[in-house]
Amino acid sequence: MDSKTFGQENYNKYWANRKKMNRTGLSEIHKIIIGIVNKYQKQKSKILDLGVGPGHVFKELQKNHDLYGIEIADEAFSMYDFDTKNIKKFDFSNGIPEFENVKSFDVIIASNILHHLKNPLKLLLEIKEKMNNNSILIFVTPNISFFIHRIKYFFTGKFPNFSKSHVNFLSPYEWIEMLKTNGFKIIEIQTMGRHKILLKLFPLLISGSLFFVCKKSK
Repeated sequence: MDSKTFGQENYNKYWANRKKMNRTGLSEIHKIIIGIVNKYQKQKSKILDLGVGPGHVFKELQKNHDLYGIEIADEAFSMYDFDTKNIKKFDFSNGIPEFENVKSFDVIIASNILHHLKNPLKLLLEIKEKMNNNSILIFVTPNISFFIHRIKYFFTGKFPNFSKSHVNFLSPYEWIEMLKTNGFKIIEIQTMGRHKILLKLFPLLISGSLFFVCKKSK
């Protein structure tokens, strides 16, 4: 098997290993996503979570919104202690399945998934088809331009040791260009980390992950 081709078996192993290492808890990334949704959606909304993972975001937002999700790994499903009737087991590299009586979503969350796809633009365009004029996309990606990665590369000549499931390594500027040239308007970029002043001055350098909040531009 191509080491850069990942499917259900691989993600089952991924979540099994995460559980063994006790690394499936609520993270800062989850908290930021929940905060973004609460900022932009004050009333009950239809939300699609692409890649439900350990389910923390889904479970929390389910309290006040109508949640729908896609997840490929049985190991992830085994962690859920909440209503999962609207979560479909599916590989979203093959597209976005239909949900009965739902034509569009008010929020679509694509957290740490696009860098796992050989053709992220294909999924982005399918996401856009599921958005209305007021919808937002919350797109989260690791930042390969993070200064720690740069320092490591400078001294060792080695690229950061990301998971083999990361099949593309686009810079923040490449993601921004892809979004803008394919019908998305970036309304906000949120960051994470303790160095608030540096994050404000150099967000694309200091933040380990980047949170793009987008609307349809056309």
